[in-house]
Amino acid sequence: MFLIIKKSISKYKKVLVKDNREIIYLANAHLGSKKYFEEIEDFINQKRKEGYIIYYEGLTREDIENQPLQDTLNMKFRKLLGYNLKGGYADEENKSLPKCFKKYVGQTKTNTGINEVTDINVDLSLNRLLDLYEAKYGKIKLDECDFSTPLNETYKCDHLNAEYVISHEFRDEYLTDKLLNSKDEKIVLLYGKAHWLLAIYPVLVHKNGYKLVEGKI
Repeated sequence: MFLIIKKSISKYKKVLVKDNREIIYLANAHLGSKKYFEEIEDFINQKRKEGYIIYYEGLTREDIENQPLQDTLNMKFRKLLGYNLKGGYADEENKSLPKCFKKYVGQTKTNTGINEVTDINVDLSLNRLLDLYEAKYGKIKLDECDFSTPLNETYKCDHLNAEYVISHEFRDEYLTDKLLNSKDEKIVLLYGKAHWLLAIYPVLVHKNGYKLVEGKI
């Protein structure tokens, strides 16, 4: 679900065009240096001034007043990944995150320049993602270890190693559907680098006639 990039974001920028539509894809990492994220923020702010619509990645959490239900959803997500991602990649209080997370700056909406009012989230909600997973693979069963381990504590319970499925199988289809059906003509897409070869390139270029006019495959 996460990648670490130390180089400039411009190294991973790709531009796709079809007819009067242009999509600038910033193939970003979720962990990097402070300078790396500052460059993303500057680029996004500039393109927004030029009339581009910003599309961004980020699992949302529906506002559920039932706290036990919300906790159960978060525990199920942790069961799939092996760590709790509720507070994001930059949560210093979260002891369940892999140790390598601590060495880098974590991506946030703030340090990438995302404006939740004007920009468009093109990702699934956690609730919907879990529903899709359970419909295909069966109910996620929590055990005593899951219930007794606080979300932000080190997680030593058995987990499902479903990171690839959660990262790509359902979200990639949702993303490409949003891009293909959007009426926006100038888009900057801020999304993880791993989604390029697995979804964006084959679906938009191979199947739907977009041309890669800048950047490498």
